[in-house]
Amino acid sequence: MASDNIITSLPNLQTGEIVDNKYQIQAPIGKGGMSVLYLATSIQSQREFVIKFLLPKRQSTLSITGIKRFQQEIQICAKLRHPNIIRIYNCGVYRNCPYIIMKYIQGTTITNYYQEQHTTDWKHQATTIKKVAQGLHYIHKKNIIHRDIKPSNILMQKNEEPIIIDFGIAKDIDNEDWNLTKKGEILGTVQYMSVEQIECNQELIGPRTDIYSLGLVLFEIATKKAAYSNNLVQALQEKILNKCPYTPRSINPDIPIILENIILKAIQKDPKNRYKTAQEFSQALDDFINDKITLPLFYKLPSFIKIPLSKISSFFNFINDKIKKTHFSKIPSSCKKFLPQKFTKLPSKENILNTLQSFHKKLLNTLQSFHKKLLNTLQSFHKK
Repeated sequence: MASDNIITSLPNLQTGEIVDNKYQIQAPIGKGGMSVLYLATSIQSQREFVIKFLLPKRQSTLSITGIKRFQQEIQICAKLRHPNIIRIYNCGVYRNCPYIIMKYIQGTTITNYYQEQHTTDWKHQATTIKKVAQGLHYIHKKNIIHRDIKPSNILMQKNEEPIIIDFGIAKDIDNEDWNLTKKGEILGTVQYMSVEQIECNQELIGPRTDIYSLGLVLFEIATKKAAYSNNLVQALQEKILNKCPYTPRSINPDIPIILENIILKAIQKDPKNRYKTAQEFSQALDDFINDKITLPLFYKLPSFIKIPLSKISSFFNFINDKIKKTHFSKIPSSCKKFLPQKFTKLPSKENILNTLQSFHKKLLNTLQSFHKKLLNTLQSFHKK
């Protein structure tokens, strides 16, 4: 885009003004870092839409970058079709200002929605975040990363369906031209940024970056407190880089342990320790919602509880093989003094193997029964 096409001012839109003979302006409804939003009505259908205009920058280089990012959002959103992703209907240029036509969402931000609730329903929260995770999984499969997941970019509609909005700094992995981040330039909202975003580590920024930010959103709606907060940007960055937030249950002990574990896994500082995909994150939430508790979530229990049954079987198989290969003979005289007087000969190899097999079976049954009772106890505990 040539410098003489750089926008120097937004059109002064008035109520009732007609944009491109298609949309009538009703009222301004919002202003973002790089755009302004208007509620408008389609002249043809009388349906309500949101028109998003690019907000100009004073410096020409930033204006060019801003316009490219705006055009990027149009290209990204135009190919997305998912119930939890904002729908883009049209785009154009009005008075030299690019704009897009989006679905008008009647609702509120996800944090405002849950702050207004008088009761805490953990499974309702998990269901909402699960749907957002499914939306993220959809865009990730299309090689798109949002990079700015935060409460104000997740709206709750009147039907209680969450919807992800604002793809202004999203990144299409397949299109290098869309990677507009310069080295050392931080894009996004610091409070919900991952370590790799703050460090501008482009190699690590990927689907797990969105998972981290969504984990922070779940942290916030569950505890009603942000995981990281500070009025100074630099101090906030230092916190995210070097400190771990309080655990959710230290803020609200009523939060189920399983839900806390899910949150803590999602917000690990090292991307490798987070959920691999948004689908995996969604599945973990689904397991919590449906009381499907799996052993990997028990990492806080004592180690003896997590005895792998397969290792016990391997041990018995090892002993079994050793016995089969052993040649039995008379009891050595040196050992007789350690044995009861009635013990005059070695049991047969067959008897030893049968006894070993019986003990093996009883031990496995005992451990499996113990695990089952433990699961039932924990499930009863988490339902309270």
